[in-house]
Amino acid sequence: MSEVTGKGNLFDSMEGLEIIDDAKSEGEVGISSQEAASVGRRLKKGLRRDSTEEWLGRGSESRRESIHSRGVATLFNREKPDSDLIRTPQVENEENVAEEIDQYGYTIDKKYARLPGGWKVERKKYEELYDYQKEGVKWLYELFQRGKGGILADIMGMGKTIQVCVLLRGLLKGRLASRVLILCEKSLRDTWEKETSQWCGNWHIISLCGYNSASQREKKLKQSWLARNCIIIANQTFIRNDNLPLYSACDENASPMWEESDRVPWDIIVYDEAQRMRNPRTALFQHATIMRAKSKLLLTGTPIQNTPCDLWALMEIAVPGLLGDFAVFKNKFAEVIKRGNRREATELQEKNKDLAVEELNAVIYDYVLRREKYVDEITEGDVSKLEVIVWIGLSEEQLDIYKEYLNTRQVRRACSNNRDGSKGMHVLRCISTLRTLCNHPLFLLPPAEQKWRTAFGISLDALPQNVEKDDLQLSIAKNEDNNDEDDDDDEDVTWIDNDDGAMDNYKHMIRALPQDDGRKIEALSSKLQVLHCLLRRLKENGHRVLLFCPWTSMLDLVQYTILRTDGMSCLRIDGSTPSSDRQRKIRKFQNSKKYFAFVLSTRCGHVGLTLTAADRVVLISPSWNPSDDDQAVARAYRIGQRRDVIAYRLVCSGTIEERIFQREVTKIGDSKVILEDKDQAK
Repeated sequence: MSEVTGKGNLFDSMEGLEIIDDAKSEGEVGISSQEAASVGRRLKKGLRRDSTEEWLGRGSESRRESIHSRGVATLFNREKPDSDLIRTPQVENEENVAEEIDQYGYTIDKKYARLPGGWKVERKKYEELYDYQKEGVKWLYELFQRGKGGILADIMGMGKTIQVCVLLRGLLKGRLASRVLILCEKSLRDTWEKETSQWCGNWHIISLCGYNSASQREKKLKQSWLARNCIIIANQTFIRNDNLPLYSACDENASPMWEESDRVPWDIIVYDEAQRMRNPRTALFQHATIMRAKSKLLLTGTPIQNTPCDLWALMEIAVPGLLGDFAVFKNKFAEVIKRGNRREATELQEKNKDLAVEELNAVIYDYVLRREKYVDEITEGDVSKLEVIVWIGLSEEQLDIYKEYLNTRQVRRACSNNRDGSKGMHVLRCISTLRTLCNHPLFLLPPAEQKWRTAFGISLDALPQNVEKDDLQLSIAKNEDNNDEDDDDDEDVTWIDNDDGAMDNYKHMIRALPQDDGRKIEALSSKLQVLHCLLRRLKENGHRVLLFCPWTSMLDLVQYTILRTDGMSCLRIDGSTPSSDRQRKIRKFQNSKKYFAFVLSTRCGHVGLTLTAADRVVLISPSWNPSDDDQAVARAYRIGQRRDVIAYRLVCSGTIEERIFQREVTKIGDSKVILEDKDQAK
């Protein structure tokens, strides 16, 4: 209802109003002169527009529905006179407009945008939002009003953080909430501090991430709690490691320092990147379910990462009991959907899957909001995204070692039907070795034997000028990135000395490989060769690129054999990068065109970062979890992007990587069949 309702002083007197005859034919709806006079008296007392439907409620249900269907604003529309409506003088300009109701249900006046119940934000702030964000804020507010939680599952890059901040601003303006807890990954702390400061400046915004000890955090939390009107920003792992200080104030087992009067729930708890809580067996999930709040809001672009059971876990946090017992849910929904999505599924299994999906959608409809069709709205101009799968054959050396490894006792043991409970461990070890071979066989050498690192002359004094020194420090103690404080560590690597000790031939083959020449090292990996050609072409054409890989060792080789050799300036973030340095590097990349590439480990660089200065993304190795790769691409394809984005996925054909990619596709299909139903994607 976007039409204007009349001048601000329209009802100062009832003179000039033309009252329609009370006589109506059967089925017509109108307003009697007595009712019109009543309206004038009530509006004269200063009642807001929200009261209009209140007096309409005195009438019959048919009258209320009929008038509401046309839009209350049409009651004062002179341009299309109707025999059963009040006619008023035409409004001359917007300056005289008292208020109007827009298509999303917000009451808009000269200063504020309001929702029923007291929520309001400044009109100027409201108009900064995209249309779908206005819808999202209202949806979140309605959950809060009902005392319910929910999952805001918009795809990555659509501004979920902004929608929450606008919600909080309106709650503060309306004095509807005073205590808010935001749990996020440590790498996103700066983002939340920045956005809450911008949108919710009148709140007391306290970050517990800057305090080193649990006692310091608990003391600060106590002070903030007593102050009211506070937003607490904390790392997700605090609720797992701090003896539960973040909800001791509202738990029966509260710490002695909390007074009985303080044991009240939070108004809102926001769980950012909530997919991390999808495992019901983890302490993170269990503590999240214990915490109490009027409304628990979960933010994630990937509510289903592996199976529909992920959705059960998140809904159990947001709306406990909605999807019933886990075992029942698994049998009734998860397994049925999984069987129906198989390539060899029977007609009956597909039918049962459709019924299960339909029922599940009906249950979660009011509590999960996911939008994808607004992607074009969030980018600048006609910006598109294209994903290209680059199939790569192994190099001659890689292929020989790969085949040799498949004939080892280690692989035969993994493929056997042993019942000692160790088969799973052997299988994972073999898969890890095969994945490593697809990147580079030298990574299987123990750190002490990786002479290529020394051959590159790695030292702080000899670093190239086009790369920051701290971006080329290498952790030679281990081949994986295990340093990140948010557990976004690198994939595990099984070195050749870590198996049963048998001197299989493939080990001799690896140890015989050259390590003293960068070009020879590059030639051992088909991925490095393809990547080198690709990066040269992208640089020549003026593009900037994000490079993602689960292995920091592969990132090391990319930097030394390609970027440094060709003089391609770069920045880097991995698990060893301090949180304080991450935002600094992001700002440098966004604001300076001198950096051609941003090198990131997949698990620490794939969430929450805005890197729209790049328009090309390269995924060097596929992840087990498809959402990790999707999140990585979303670092570039998000709000503020002005150029078309192309993502290149490098996959070694005929290897374990191809199987992993196929599993990615299957997992994505399981997610889409539930979350992207045409009626669910609002």
